[in-house]
Amino acid sequence: MKGLIRGAAGLAVLLATSACANDATIDLMGPPTGVSASPLSAFISVGDSVAILVRLVNERDQAIPTRFDVGSVGPALTVSYDANYRPDYTQADTLIAPLVKTQQRYFAKGAANGKSTFTLSSGGFSTTVTVVVQPKNLGAALNKTSGVVAGDTVTITAPAGLKFTPTSAVTFTSGAAAIATRAADSSSIKVVMGPGAGGVATVTKVLLNYAPTLATVTLTTTNSLALTPAVTVAPTTVSTAAPAFGATMTVTLGGGLRLTSTSAVLVGGRVAYLLSRSADSSTATIVPFGGSTGNVTYTNIVLSFLNTVLLPAVPGNKIVVVGAATIDPNANALATASLLPLPAVGSTIIFSDGGGYVAGAGGKCNLAGGDGCRYYKIVLTAPLKVDMELRWDPGTTTDLGLYILNVAQTNFVDAVDALGNQAGGPESKAGIVLPVGTTYLMVVYYNYGSGTGEPPFFHVKLTGKP
Repeated sequence: MKGLIRGAAGLAVLLATSACANDATIDLMGPPTGVSASPLSAFISVGDSVAILVRLVNERDQAIPTRFDVGSVGPALTVSYDANYRPDYTQADTLIAPLVKTQQRYFAKGAANGKSTFTLSSGGFSTTVTVVVQPKNLGAALNKTSGVVAGDTVTITAPAGLKFTPTSAVTFTSGAAAIATRAADSSSIKVVMGPGAGGVATVTKVLLNYAPTLATVTLTTTNSLALTPAVTVAPTTVSTAAPAFGATMTVTLGGGLRLTSTSAVLVGGRVAYLLSRSADSSTATIVPFGGSTGNVTYTNIVLSFLNTVLLPAVPGNKIVVVGAATIDPNANALATASLLPLPAVGSTIIFSDGGGYVAGAGGKCNLAGGDGCRYYKIVLTAPLKVDMELRWDPGTTTDLGLYILNVAQTNFVDAVDALGNQAGGPESKAGIVLPVGTTYLMVVYYNYGSGTGEPPFFHVKLTGKP
């Protein structure tokens, strides 16, 4: 028995679709009850499309052949009918798609950033499809693309419908930049450019205003910034260009450059001991390593206006010639050992010697099994905790050790002697407590057959600890 036709609209649709499709089974369907679309919501990017399949259905979800009208298309979309979609065919094997089908297909294409809807209607029924169009990029968001130097500010502006978040980060294809300010409404970010920075900008955690519940996205700009010039020279002033062996000197940076807590100063390619930095971080007090002669170079320095971006190795414009190693004549014997200055808590001292390792000359060098020793006196009225480090000429492969010797010469303690033959060391130990009274530091030379002999100099670094 034929299903009852409820309502004039349902009767009109059935009569029209049955006549167009020439399908006798349509007479057995009940009247349409609504429009079904799949998907009802979608997420696409600008320029991309999503296929929407739509049917006019009865209460048993059976599809009734029909046509649809598209309406109320939002500004972020264009919607087109797919005339070549073939869910079914007519006229035997001719593969001619009928205009009236049980299912139609439409393409919704992203035209702009935003959230838009459109309707699909037939036979007095309709449904609404929602599409969120996401951006593929930030567009030409950089306000400058050329003529930028280190320290200049570049603004990145979010396109309409987007905003940056408080945790958005900015990177460039090369180099580094630091965020200076963010607009109160999150519409833009200003960054200070570092030397050598440039290319497209990438911004993380960009939010879609029209879809705030969606996860943030990472986007890049379509315009590109020409590389900012790199810092190739660090203007340098030195207190002396010819320091004596083991002597302190200062180096002062110009050109808005500053030292950091991780900076190193090299002379002739050898890392100098950095004892202190000035309050404004422009000046370092150093002890150049023995045998150092050549250009002053810096690592991990910064520009004063961009102190979050560490610069790679930057050569200075000064040559330093370190004096030849000198020998402490008093270090040959325990009885004549020179009195060492000692560091205050939080400070460092360096003492240096050119060697001449004497075996058993007034001391217990043999206690350490050494072939030669150097001796230095320490006198304390209160215990002092120190970190100790021993280095020697990196061009000499040998074995040195550092020991604390008591006055009675009956034992040595706190050996800084963890390594065998090494080219320059270092050997170190932290938290050594020097006792009250008189003790001696003893630098011991071991003449291993595989070594290259006595080093022409060594340095000992003592750092006072709380």
